[in-house]
Amino acid sequence: MRHFCDAGFSRSEQRKDELSRRALGARLRRLRERAGLTQNELADKAKVGRATISRIENGKMYAHTVTLRRLAKALNINLVELITDSDTIG
Repeated sequence: MRHFCDAGFSRSEQRKDELSRRALGARLRRLRERAGLTQNELADKAKVGRATISRIENGKMYAHTVTLRRLAKALNINLVELITDSDTIG
């Protein structure tokens, strides 16, 4: 409810959302490159569009859970590794 009344709160939440999208995108790009795959190759393996991968990597969109699972499987990693910052894992 607060986000409807407090413009500062809303901007803060939007900024957090943007940072989260960018972090996920950077992780996806790093993992894809580590696997030696192009965006097209990952798209084929994961059965998702190349544009979707590009948008995620560039922080322009979040992926649905199904898409994240497909990407993780195509990269031979678990979903947690894809969505969690590896620097924060013990």
